[in-house]
Amino acid sequence: MIIRHQYNSASPYESCGYERSPAYPAAGQPVRIHFRAEELCGPFCGAWQLAWAVNGAARPPLRQAEPEGLDDEGRAYFSFLLPALPSFSRVEYRIQASNGVCSDLFEYTVLDPVVLERPAALRQAGQELRLYFSARQGGYCWAWRLNELGASHTLAPCGAPGPSDALPGPASLAAGPYTLSPAPGGGALELWREDRRLLRAPTRLELLVTAEGCVWQARLTLELAGEHLYGTGERYTSPDQAGRQVVFSSFERFTFQGQRSYLPIPLFYTERDVGVLHGGGEEFTAEFESGCEALVRARLEYQCTPGTPAFSDRILLGPPPAILRQYQALTGPALEPPDWAFGPWVSSNRWETAAAVQEQLQQLDRHHIPATVFVLERWSDDTLFDRFEAARHPVFPGSHCFSGGELDFSHNPRWPDPHALCQTLSARGLHLILWQAPILRMPPSGEYPQAQQDMEYAIQQRYCVMLPTGQPFRCPEGWFKGSLLLDFTNPEAVAWWQQKRAYLLKEYHACGFKTDSGELVTDDRALFFGGATGRQLRNTYPLHYEAAYRQLLEKEQVRGVNFTRAGYSGAQKYAIHWTGDQCSCFSEYRAQLAACLSAGLSGVLFMGFDLAGFAGRLPTLELYCRSVSLAAFSALMQFHSEPTQGANNDRSPWNMARCMHAPWLNAYFRHYADLRMQLMPYLAAEAHFCAQNARPLMAHLVLDWPGDPAAQACHTQYMLGRSLLVAPVLEEGALGRTVYLPAGRWLGAFDGAPYSPGLHRLPCGEGELLAFVKAGSPGEALLRFLRGAGWERGC
Repeated sequence: MIIRHQYNSASPYESCGYERSPAYPAAGQPVRIHFRAEELCGPFCGAWQLAWAVNGAARPPLRQAEPEGLDDEGRAYFSFLLPALPSFSRVEYRIQASNGVCSDLFEYTVLDPVVLERPAALRQAGQELRLYFSARQGGYCWAWRLNELGASHTLAPCGAPGPSDALPGPASLAAGPYTLSPAPGGGALELWREDRRLLRAPTRLELLVTAEGCVWQARLTLELAGEHLYGTGERYTSPDQAGRQVVFSSFERFTFQGQRSYLPIPLFYTERDVGVLHGGGEEFTAEFESGCEALVRARLEYQCTPGTPAFSDRILLGPPPAILRQYQALTGPALEPPDWAFGPWVSSNRWETAAAVQEQLQQLDRHHIPATVFVLERWSDDTLFDRFEAARHPVFPGSHCFSGGELDFSHNPRWPDPHALCQTLSARGLHLILWQAPILRMPPSGEYPQAQQDMEYAIQQRYCVMLPTGQPFRCPEGWFKGSLLLDFTNPEAVAWWQQKRAYLLKEYHACGFKTDSGELVTDDRALFFGGATGRQLRNTYPLHYEAAYRQLLEKEQVRGVNFTRAGYSGAQKYAIHWTGDQCSCFSEYRAQLAACLSAGLSGVLFMGFDLAGFAGRLPTLELYCRSVSLAAFSALMQFHSEPTQGANNDRSPWNMARCMHAPWLNAYFRHYADLRMQLMPYLAAEAHFCAQNARPLMAHLVLDWPGDPAAQACHTQYMLGRSLLVAPVLEEGALGRTVYLPAGRWLGAFDGAPYSPGLHRLPCGEGELLAFVKAGSPGEALLRFLRGAGWERGC
């Protein structure tokens, strides 16, 4: 039997059933210790107790665990309730079963709530305003800086201010057209551009602090001029998060993500030339209140790491395009994908044999459908993801890194000659992308001596993420339950991992990797190389993961690409992205577009989606056709599908045509795939411009018309590059839509008809979308092949 318990919930959105609540209690808060009993041979009929101590003194054990039910797998949940205690009380506890099984030893120190409201002193030092606050555990300095590019602010513990720190008169900072000064009457700092207030920061801070005075959590409010709130990363609800609560936590949610996100970005800004870039990697929350005051009130709750500044934010100034350029300048240059990445991609999780791959190649030939990328997911040994499945070889020490010549496939009916297969793909102009996960595990059979060697070596060398107990962290839930997680912050672990994959690039001609499942840091106790914890790296772990694969491509001089779904601030440096796992329904289709546009507004420049969805029943013909046309006019065009038992759920056009009794569907898909191939030179040229100028390839209209109220609120259209305006039909059963054309002259992409700016109610047949070319732009040349290229058959 295993007793499962950890400090934090594995999900920031709901209870996982075995966390401590609250995870980090403050004075006056009782604490609920939730836990789960796992791997029972039968029902556990014994008793539980909680052994606990306060400040080293044992307390009477708690013997009345409250049952909290069973989950779908028959695992039992229980809890104990510990009383509220004074600040700085140190509590240790262990869960014990009457059969002798016990949990790890857990602990917490009760945090002290501190409210900082009135600065004890104010000091101006050059281009810095310092607000000093006094508290029971010491002083705090909230420092604000200003220059012509923007502002920043940092809160950190400090000594108590002396009399010389106080200023007799008002203090203010000035830089170019900007001024930063205390508000009239006090109580806040205000940032102005000439006669327009951009930001107001009330000088009230609510902290939870340790006995040493270090800040564990900070709450503050920033009021931003504007009505719309952009950024925050990939969001499936809307590109405008005004009026919503946002959790900045990289989190895996299978379908119907709602407000959850694989790819949060700690950047948010308004249409009124002001934004915030949060500098920490810890999970945090923001509530963006909006009303009739023409401002967005951001109520922020930051998690902080003791020993560092409590928080550090940049205030970015300028219209939305300038804010994205500043963001990229601060976080790193964007990766520019190779030209071939803009052709059609083919993918499915069901293709798990060489014969299945050859069948897809035959279907591409039979239906004359072009493609430039072939994604292979079910190819590997499913343990370390560095060898094709069922390769024969001697059992080597875990330090060994294979070459292709050491692997024997002559016995293997599934993959009889992977090297030749990869050469075939390359010769056809198909660029091979191989699926990866950041884990090590045994296969379900438990019979793989090489995997055992690799895992033992990783544990021995501490190449995997560890726990304070000295044991390795293991994924607690889901498909990867029980797996080790590679520590990509450890340079030696990264080098070992890369060397095990180098031959795939050199000998098998792989052109990149699909780096999936970067969201697996779910336990705050997890320990990384250098001492960082899971609480600190929950959001930034995906960046270390993706950076390792980017570095591998560069080491092997492969002009390739990595394809991923998770990330955080700076994600644009390492990979291109997709929206993760969605179901095949119209609501998810709309969510994919919202995710692409919101990610673009957050500095993620190249994001695609699984057309017509990844999961569930096959899409309807209407949804499939709408989604194919949208994908052809998006950053990436890819079909993909989840593995299922029995039914073939590939979203390939030939499988859809067979299952839906619609043989014309292959010609339909070919039509848009051919258009995609013709668009490739335009897309590649625009991608180069985008990477250089921090512009998303799928750009929300606010980036080109930031002063246009209609463009600010238009969330279902976008610019594909600088010349094409795309307006997909997003409602089921609709045969048209209202389109907003901003200032400028416009031509219908498929008929060349002129359009004036403003609202237009236009018809759109099934299987089509509406697109417009900006007259006088370089993209007007697209009309040579787009005119007359509409699909005529209908679905």
